[in-house]
Amino acid sequence: MSDPPVRAASAGLRLEYLDSLRGVTALYVATCHAYLMYASDVAAAGVRSGSGVVLVGTAAYICYSAGLGFFLPSDLMTTQDVDLSVISLAMQNADPINLSEVLKRADPTFQPMFHLAHPTAPPAKFKSESGLLVDLFIQLRRSASPVPLPALGAAAEALPYQDYLVEDRERAIALYGSGVPVLTPRPSRFGVHKLIISSLRQEGSAKRAKDLMQAQAVREALLARDPGAWDEAIDDARGRGKKWKQLVDKGLRALACS
Repeated sequence: MSDPPVRAASAGLRLEYLDSLRGVTALYVATCHAYLMYASDVAAAGVRSGSGVVLVGTAAYICYSAGLGFFLPSDLMTTQDVDLSVISLAMQNADPINLSEVLKRADPTFQPMFHLAHPTAPPAKFKSESGLLVDLFIQLRRSASPVPLPALGAAAEALPYQDYLVEDRERAIALYGSGVPVLTPRPSRFGVHKLIISSLRQEGSAKRAKDLMQAQAVREALLARDPGAWDEAIDDARGRGKKWKQLVDKGLRALACS
């Protein structure tokens, strides 16, 4: 290939291929660690019987590249947490699953972490010796937190804005083994929720910066693939009240300045 334009085109294709390969490799490595537990009854309950266990946080972000047909930045896929949001109404009719036993089948080193202020309450966190932390969350309610979840043999920390995040969800495939079916929030809800949460965090914090970067990555992917979905999610959140509108607008201003 002595023709300079041909060499340049070939070099460009090679770089594109290597970038894609790095993205897939990063996706696979990150997902293998995060989804050990999903080669178990949790996936079956979450997808087939509708128990309402939804993968959220960075572990959900990891799943979005395939569904969107868009390579999201792999440097935002690093995590030591698996965050699960529980839909309380669905959980009431779910088949019982002992989450601690499920996790131990994936990694025997998982141990429950009991709430210091509520030592007799079921655990809402589990941690392995490798440092992988599994957290359970639920929509904020009037009852005290953590909220017992008898169907899981565990509890969940009640957080605001979880209802917005998980009420519009979809099926996804995690890259573990031959692929594991999971439930995740729709990418548009995930991105706008990240805007809201970033507005609640302290200025300059690393978590706030990551929230905004993930929101921006998802926004760019949606604007390229499904721009109406992003606008609809923004309008939905802003229409839920004055506080919601303030948080969304603050997050959008932060994106514009980043």
